[in-house]
Amino acid sequence: MDRGAFFSELQALVSDEAQGCDAGQLVQRGLRLLADVRGQAFASDVPEDVWHYLSDFDIRAKDPGYRDDQISWVREVLGAEASRAG
Repeated sequence: MDRGAFFSELQALVSDEAQGCDAGQLVQRGLRLLADVRGQAFASDVPEDVWHYLSDFDIRAKDPGYRDDQISWVREVLGAEASRAG
């Protein structure tokens, strides 16, 4: 997986979660994405908020405020990544 594919899949995941897609499917996709990115050269450049997002599905399911905050943070990261990719 390259950096562009990672951020593209992350964008789709965030969008689907914000739209209320099935939590079980989101968790599976998030875990798969997390596994796919580990060990990639660009992984060390992925902001900490993204790692938290990919690890905190259970907390977001219980706390809508935390979910909204994490989605907002990751959207900021996605915006910065889109600007960087140009």
